[in-house]
Amino acid sequence: MAVPNEGGQTTDANDTDWLLDGDGDGIPDVFDKNPETADGDLDGENDSTDNCDDVPNPQADSDEDGLGDECDPDPANPDSDSDGLEDGLEVHVTGTDPLLLDSDEDGVSDGAEFEASSDPLDPSSLPEIVGDGIDNDGFGVIDEDYDPDGDSIDVLVDNCPTVPNPDQLDSDGDGTGDACNWATVPTGDPGWTLLSFLVLGGLALHRRGRGARRPCA
Repeated sequence: MAVPNEGGQTTDANDTDWLLDGDGDGIPDVFDKNPETADGDLDGENDSTDNCDDVPNPQADSDEDGLGDECDPDPANPDSDSDGLEDGLEVHVTGTDPLLLDSDEDGVSDGAEFEASSDPLDPSSLPEIVGDGIDNDGFGVIDEDYDPDGDSIDVLVDNCPTVPNPDQLDSDGDGTGDACNWATVPTGDPGWTLLSFLVLGGLALHRRGRGARRPCA
C-alpha cells in the first residue's frame, strides 16, 4: 500500500518512516503541518485535538461543527456554504473550502462528491455513474460493485464510503455513518486520529499541501 505524504508523493507502507511522529502529537510527520512541535499555534492544545490549529484559541465552538470560532467563517452556522459538509469536516478532513459550495468548480458540490467518494478537489474526478462503463472519478475502477473502502458495502449505499464500517452504525440518524461523521467521532482518541490520517489522508488531509484555501492563515 502506498501512503500519500503532505506533498502528494507516496511512500511504501512497508517503510515505517511514514509512521514517525517526531513531536508526539499523534499526527504522523508526513501529514503534520508543524512536525517539530505538538502545539503549532502555542495555545496549549495538542494539534491532534485542536479545533483551530492555525490560530491560538480557547476551543470555543459555538455551532458545534468541529471548527473553533476563531477559524470558523460563520460561527453560528455549522455548514457555511450549504454544501452538505460541516465546516469542521471541510477544514480538518476533506481539505475543501467551507465557503465554496463546489471547491473544484466541476459542477458537483463538495458534499455530493464526498458522499460519492469522488475527489472534491479534482475537477476531473466526478461521482461514478453506475452502468456507463466509464471510470468517472479517476480512481482506476469502473463503477459496478465499487467499494473503495473495502468494507463489502457498495459505494452507492455505503453511509461512509471512505472509511471501512461494515456495521453501518449511524448513531445520530443523519444518514452519515459514525466513522465519517465529524460530530460523532471522538477527535481526542489517538486511535481515531491515526485512522483518519491513514485512511482519509489520500483523499483529504494531505491536500493541505496542495493549497486548499482555509478561513484562517
